[in-house]
Amino acid sequence: LVYVLKKEVPYLTSAEVIKILKKERNLYQLILKGGKKFLAKRIIITTNAKDTVKLLRNIYTKVELLEKINYPPLAVVSLAFRRKKGISYLQGFGFLVPQKEQRKILGAIFVSSLFQGRCPSEEICFSVFLCGETQKDLCNNLALEELESLAEKEIRALFPVGEKTLGRIKFY
Repeated sequence: LVYVLKKEVPYLTSAEVIKILKKERNLYQLILKGGKKFLAKRIIITTNAKDTVKLLRNIYTKVELLEKINYPPLAVVSLAFRRKKGISYLQGFGFLVPQKEQRKILGAIFVSSLFQGRCPSEEICFSVFLCGETQKDLCNNLALEELESLAEKEIRALFPVGEKTLGRIKFY
């Protein structure tokens, strides 16, 4: 679908739009950083709600609805471990943790089984998700290093992994 659309529909990507104006005949005028302007019948906006509000304030009467969108904090910890010999490893996408399990992570993606080449063959890699709407207190009360340590502890409790070879955290 994406390739068909790309071939059939004129588009502009990676353009920094600084203003959108409503014009006659149901057209929109987009003003780009640097001053370039052009007209469009339709616009697809892929920014967060805060930035979208800035662009649509003058042309969309219900823009205040976007201001109510909540973005809970999210920490993503990338972890890699040496594989333990004789143990069959993870296949599939990953897992989500139901709240009733009372774990300190929301879930994880099995990066090493999903994306070939992202992890050395002798290692197993995870993207572990913490915080979110249900665990905001973790992000509010723990330092980044503590969140990374917590993710490692939770993965070790669930899977037989060897020595940690990588630990990185990204906070959103």
